[in-house]
Amino acid sequence: MSFSKTAHRLGIAQPTISAAIARLEAETGAELFDRRLRILTPAGKLYLKGAEEFLRLYEELQKELFLLKKRYRFDLRLGICSLALSENLTDPLLSFFQLHPKVNLSLHQNNDETLCRLIQEDQLDLALVQSTKPEIPGFLCYPLPEEEIQIYLLASEKTNVKSAFTDHVIHEEALHMLLSRPLLIPEEGHALRTMINSLYAKAGLSPKIRLECSCPHILARYLNAGVGTTILPASYHSVFPDTCILSFSNKYHLYWLLICKQNRPETIQLAAMLSQFLSKEGGLAWIQYN
Repeated sequence: MSFSKTAHRLGIAQPTISAAIARLEAETGAELFDRRLRILTPAGKLYLKGAEEFLRLYEELQKELFLLKKRYRFDLRLGICSLALSENLTDPLLSFFQLHPKVNLSLHQNNDETLCRLIQEDQLDLALVQSTKPEIPGFLCYPLPEEEIQIYLLASEKTNVKSAFTDHVIHEEALHMLLSRPLLIPEEGHALRTMINSLYAKAGLSPKIRLECSCPHILARYLNAGVGTTILPASYHSVFPDTCILSFSNKYHLYWLLICKQNRPETIQLAAMLSQFLSKEGGLAWIQYN
């Protein structure tokens, strides 16, 4: 047993380790380490066994305190991406919180970027967000279904752009024609907006933005009025019943994630339960495909 190696592994100075051990030996009145043989003395082994038992009991105490707390109401501030189809989330969320009546839920809608910031600032406990990647650095992430993004346009315009696709898949060479159309788009701060910006940049185009809005139903009304074209995840089929929906030949996906900070055991436990419920018991009912 080397004090130097231990200090290096812990990332602290060796004298700090030596001083801490000296204090322990002064408090216990026993030599805990044989510095010549670099091993624990019998007293040291006894002390280690007691310390390990103390840590085990402390962990058990934390669990018991959590269970005790669950007997009382637990406030949970849940953020939801404003692009989420809230009516599809209603049933699984209600079912989950009926199963856990001690959880006092408050819902907050915003864009993905703001929800992440509110989690960091401890103004939210959990957030259901979209992401361009399967995890977000700095957060504990529970993956939910990923979705392909697609181009939505009026069904009546299908004949005008029939050269742009085969079997509802856009030809890469015809992509410029579709992307040059007026665009209905979510505001900045949404992961979907980030992906759309990247898509246009790759095509060497600047989007002709006609409307910025994060409400799918408003986007649907403007699209149905012939105002422009929009790019949204595949699950929005149910909001756009009278549209022509085209897939990209190179698939683009958004990830749904349930995120929280890593330093709150009770929140982490609720996140695990909720993500499991949305993924399995709730099925994919909150992501509706026609």
